[in-house]
Amino acid sequence: MHGIERLEAAGVEVTSGVREAECDRVNRYFFTWITQGRPYVVLKAASTLDGRIATPEGDSQWISCEASRALAHRWRSELDAILVGAETVRKDDPRLTARPPEGEGRDPLRIVLDAGLRTDPNARIYRQESEAPTLLVIAEELPESRLAPYRSEGTEFLRLPAPGGRIDIPLLLRALGQRDVVSLLVEGGGRIHGAFVAAGAADEMRLFLAPKLLGAGRPWLDMAFGGAAKRIADAFELSDLQVEPVGTDLLVTARFPAAPSGQPSRAP
Repeated sequence: MHGIERLEAAGVEVTSGVREAECDRVNRYFFTWITQGRPYVVLKAASTLDGRIATPEGDSQWISCEASRALAHRWRSELDAILVGAETVRKDDPRLTARPPEGEGRDPLRIVLDAGLRTDPNARIYRQESEAPTLLVIAEELPESRLAPYRSEGTEFLRLPAPGGRIDIPLLLRALGQRDVVSLLVEGGGRIHGAFVAAGAADEMRLFLAPKLLGAGRPWLDMAFGGAAKRIADAFELSDLQVEPVGTDLLVTARFPAAPSGQPSRAP
């Protein structure tokens, strides 16, 4: 017998559905984890007005303004884990720690998708002092000898199937859910974002739009491995769209629909 039924059986008058939408939003991380066994996934990017996160040569610092970067660090401190792909580690050498302006933040679990171990084992994400570990997600068939250069006190490994050299996103999310990761901030790059959207595994978008134009460069959403809409009628239609100024940028937030069934679900 459910809680409401027990109360009603005991003669207690119950009114349900009061501010249900607001409650669902406040608890959306936990509800996703408890009902689907995976973390709630937030895609975060900083883009120019023409949708670019870097120049063709890979220069990306800094597209967003200081206020936007400060807010992003607060999100890192609030969510359980943060994820990037191998290309982001290779190009930007990020730390992926939480450094909010008001003081020391809580570092999230750092996750690197690197099926073929293309990242530098001396990258900062593997060689820093932090209470949170770095989880290196690799292809399950890689020999143990390949891991030796990456081993450090703060680095852990997760082996997953990687057909074609790409990690299976639903399997990854189930593994993270079993690890009690309730919320996940995906910071890219573009093909990683595209893989999550194609897999129907993106719940929310947080996109900083800077008042800049590049004319060419790398998009924040790149579905080169499949899943992109072929017609306008097939476009992913987002909901709960909100726009607010943050410093000189605009922050656009929205909710993703589930991707159509049968779409690719592996990350590069």
